[in-house]
Amino acid sequence: MKSIDTPIPLYYKLKQEIIRMIEDEEVNADELIPSERDMMEKYDISRTTVRKAIDVLVNEGYLYKIHGKGTYVKGKKFAQGLLKLTSCTEMLRSKGFDPISKVLKYDVFTPSKRIIHHMNLDNKDKVFYTERVNLIEGTPINYTKSYIPYKYVPSIENFNFNNNSIYKTLSQVYKIEIIGTNRTVEAVLPSEELAKALDISLNLPLLKFNGWVYGKHDNDKILVEYFKTYYRSDRSKFYMDFVE
Repeated sequence: MKSIDTPIPLYYKLKQEIIRMIEDEEVNADELIPSERDMMEKYDISRTTVRKAIDVLVNEGYLYKIHGKGTYVKGKKFAQGLLKLTSCTEMLRSKGFDPISKVLKYDVFTPSKRIIHHMNLDNKDKVFYTERVNLIEGTPINYTKSYIPYKYVPSIENFNFNNNSIYKTLSQVYKIEIIGTNRTVEAVLPSEELAKALDISLNLPLLKFNGWVYGKHDNDKILVEYFKTYYRSDRSKFYMDFVE
């Protein structure tokens, strides 16, 4: 980073430089970043500027502090393919992680008109609803609200989905074959409820996915699930593979 006269605040330029160092793996997870004094001397900036950049990165989830020792890089992000149909739990296990999936809420009820519209249901149709959070090494990485048409999955509320894949149950018990999905993604800020569940500040952006999962049931194409998943931006990244 060069010291040049631009309208961009110095703390912001330093913040972007530290992010670059993390992404280029010049500093790795749980390693110390350069000291305040080192950055002051290298970039010819004040201690106040350095501290502001660090504080912002701590709030955004890139760094953490240990009193009396210094500032460290938080754990690396996990990568997930956008074109794959595996569940988050299965994907994480395939990459060598040992994820924990916790069901926070579940119920069977007639959903709101908005959800009925999203899922093209009849007004009297019920859904199996769950709220769950996935964790890696005790750290929450995403939070999901899921709606499944109950008419295809009677008594599904009797299954325990803590650390178990809903999609596997759909396949093995209800003979529903997952065949495709449509998803949208946008950046949002967390509500107080989400910030608490994901153990983050209200300033950390989330990646929100709205998804429609389709399957085959008795040779008919059906909507299997509508979901909303919120990923921590400091713990997640996504990729797409295109092969000719």
